[in-house]
Amino acid sequence: MSLGYKNFDNIWNLWRLDMGKLLSNLKASLEETKERLNLLNERGVEAINILYPGLNYGGMLYYQLLKSLPKEIKQLEKRIKELEPCK
Repeated sequence: MSLGYKNFDNIWNLWRLDMGKLLSNLKASLEETKERLNLLNERGVEAINILYPGLNYGGMLYYQLLKSLPKEIKQLEKRIKELEPCK
């Protein structure tokens, strides 16, 4: 049973739309992550209260985020770079 060119085109267009949504979501996540890191760098530990109001933390969260967010940014940038040719 052949799908035919019309069905293939429909599947291809749906895939491209899904990749477009994924790429858009990744870019938004990247910007939000950069904003969180900038806030942490600008405000120090006080930023935790802004980012996570009402959260009782032991101060370790601040240092964990300072360590993990740059790695997360690099991963998001890499994933975006991998997907952009698929636009």
